[in-house]
Amino acid sequence: MKILNPPAVAAPPVAERLWLAAMAILAAMPTAMALANRSSLLVLCATAACALAATWSEGGLRRLGDDLRRALASPVGLAALAFVGWSAASSAWSIAPALTLRSLGEFVLPLAAALVLALTIPARFRPWAAVALGMSCVVAAAIVVGALTFGPGVHPDLLRRMDGFIYNRPVLTLLVLLPPLLVALFDQRRRWLAAAAAGAVALAIARSESGAAVLGFGVAAIVFVLARIAPRLVLWAGCAAVVVGFATAPVAGDLVARLAPASLHEGMASAHSRERTAIWRAFGQAVRARPAIGSGFGTTVRLPQSPVAAQVEPALREPLGMGHPHNLALQVWTDLGAVGAALGLAAILLILRALAGTPPRIFAPALALLAAALSISLVGHGAWQGWWAAALGAAAVYFRCAWERDNA
Repeated sequence: MKILNPPAVAAPPVAERLWLAAMAILAAMPTAMALANRSSLLVLCATAACALAATWSEGGLRRLGDDLRRALASPVGLAALAFVGWSAASSAWSIAPALTLRSLGEFVLPLAAALVLALTIPARFRPWAAVALGMSCVVAAAIVVGALTFGPGVHPDLLRRMDGFIYNRPVLTLLVLLPPLLVALFDQRRRWLAAAAAGAVALAIARSESGAAVLGFGVAAIVFVLARIAPRLVLWAGCAAVVVGFATAPVAGDLVARLAPASLHEGMASAHSRERTAIWRAFGQAVRARPAIGSGFGTTVRLPQSPVAAQVEPALREPLGMGHPHNLALQVWTDLGAVGAALGLAAILLILRALAGTPPRIFAPALALLAAALSISLVGHGAWQGWWAAALGAAAVYFRCAWERDNA
């Protein structure tokens, strides 16, 4: 969607400083995540606050409101509103209503911030902001690699807890920000910085303990190459994969338990394949307890203490206590039932359709990013975490800036 009402006059000095602050804050997200591994939500909201303040100082709030209405009236916007509306409605039957509303707030806040930024920042974007993001990615990767290689001596105050798991979030943030960064840097012919950022991110992923990041990086690379060769075929294949993933999510654990040979589990022991299979089976049985409407948005952590647990076989009640099913589609089914799964699937398919209309230089990296994010979400962390939504939101904003360059 093109921004239909770009600013007609130069920004006043106060607004200009706020726009510059917004771009600088957003570019700092990778480094901030390396130092505080849930800070992406704060960074995105601070950026949106600067953008709103700048828009207000320019007298552009009415223009922004018009752009917001148009965005929410688009097919993707309507699908997103339907999904959020059903998620909010689930508080009426949720096993933990207060938790549902709190989780929904954490999920919706970064989405709202990203939408505001996608409608405001592109018209003000400066080339130096992409350079700043590239340097921030290099710095963040250096912090992660240094911490995991040399230990607390690198920065004794910030790196006192040497649980390598805490660096998985910044590594995943680096991964999702890399595709739009490379588009922006290649647009500016800054190939040296693009190469440095890509190499630093790849090194951080390889050094990290995040198997999901390694998977996402590999999927992104494969999808990018295939999308350059046969874009339409890859897009249809992606749609089919998403449909199959959502349709089979409630029985995925049973299918893997029945079909996967023991040798496969032994070869994937480091990825905890047996444990993940047990988790998927446990949550699949939880879905069957409330197949139509689910247990309430964001309530998987409370399932072991709910009546739903009684309908899960005793041997699988311990995996049910893992907090979430490590599978986006299965978490949607568990929280929101078949209705929520249908709405979530529709939203993703509409996003894929929207990607088909992007310029060729954006289509392949954007599809690679979406494929990486979905593959990570199907094996990794909880789906509704604010830091993850904020990282993806920031990536979408940077892609939006690259897209608007064609429409300028």
